[in-house]
Amino acid sequence: MATTEVPTRQRWKTGYGCAPQRGPCSRRGSSDPRWAAAALWLCLVAAACAHVPGPSDLRAAQLHYDLAVEAMKAGKVTEAVAELQTALKRNPDFPEAHNALGLLYHMSLHRLHKAEAAYRRALELRPNYSEAANNYGALLLELGRYKEAQALFEKALDDVLYPTPYLARGNLGWALYKQGQVDKALEELRMAVVLQPKFCAGYRNIGIILEEQGDLTGALDAYANYAQQCPEVPDAHYRLGQVRQAAGDRAGALRSYEKCFNLAPKATIGHECAKRYEALQQVGSAG
Repeated sequence: MATTEVPTRQRWKTGYGCAPQRGPCSRRGSSDPRWAAAALWLCLVAAACAHVPGPSDLRAAQLHYDLAVEAMKAGKVTEAVAELQTALKRNPDFPEAHNALGLLYHMSLHRLHKAEAAYRRALELRPNYSEAANNYGALLLELGRYKEAQALFEKALDDVLYPTPYLARGNLGWALYKQGQVDKALEELRMAVVLQPKFCAGYRNIGIILEEQGDLTGALDAYANYAQQCPEVPDAHYRLGQVRQAAGDRAGALRSYEKCFNLAPKATIGHECAKRYEALQQVGSAG
């Protein structure tokens, strides 16, 4: 029930690496041990410098990253992974590329160990990278590591420049709920939907918590907000229909199930809504 963040195209400020080394490393045949020691030291420095991306590497890495983002938007997962891998070959210290690669491993390919390594590397390179912290936390939520996830969401929220705090706040609420802190969880989730009234996952998770706590009235209100703010989401109408049915509102439940089916007639959730609609109609006819 966590929410991740899709990367956007960003611009790196290009920097300068070491210039190619010439001289001592290329000279051979000296019999002076002092010269040999000095040459060895200079060669080690040159080798270290050779791994620092230059301006052309940084520009190429940015280009491949931008192509990856466009591929992600188009749903071309394999192409996006290839572009990101190329970007990281040109600039291994590119935090946005590590975060985007982690997101693909996490959400599209379900290779969770690789996703965790990528998110962690992004945060090593940029400790205040709030989007990566939120995404890594969402992964840890999925893995049941709630306390670690909580710390990452709180880290993201410490960043006053974080542009989408409602995502981390909503995820923090779910992490707290999974640790048994119901009141604090609802407080965070309600704050999240205040920050972003169109935050569909926030309303959904509030409804789930209240429904699981036996508060049908509260759940009904949350799912009604979910359906109102996110009218194109079949799940919103499905959940609202379930709670309306449980509350004895047969007509309201039928309307919700019908909307759900009309939005997704070929999807699994659409078939489930159709089944519930038909079953509820039969109950009414029998009565």
